[in-house]
Amino acid sequence: MHEVILDEKSLGSLGDAHDVLAAGLGFPAYYGRNLDALWDCLGDLDEPVLVHVVRAGEDERIEGMDRLLRVLGRAGEHGFVTLVVEDAGVAADAGVDAADDAQDEAAAAFAAAHDEDDASWDPFAGDVSD
Repeated sequence: MHEVILDEKSLGSLGDAHDVLAAGLGFPAYYGRNLDALWDCLGDLDEPVLVHVVRAGEDERIEGMDRLLRVLGRAGEHGFVTLVVEDAGVAADAGVDAADDAQDEAAAAFAAAHDEDDASWDPFAGDVSD
């Protein structure tokens, strides 16, 4: 299982978050570094992934990160990814424990999601505004 950690405090921009995801998840070179491309590449993964996000404090958050997290969350609803979000100030051990628990569920969710091919599902439906 691939695991990617996005520490918002160490990222300079949303583009950096896309770069970390692309490198950590083995996205193709043509990955467009936008939400549409993220959704497409997540749907093409051939094994379950865990994305652990450590959020920065309110005054340090990256513009657009909330929308990226919504796409990852919706991908999680379809079993493409397991998302663990740790808010600033939460003990690191709590996030690690949650990630460990999530890994056990990720493989089963991924397999179930890939048994159903729902190409009509729109990850951007609903409110994705910040």
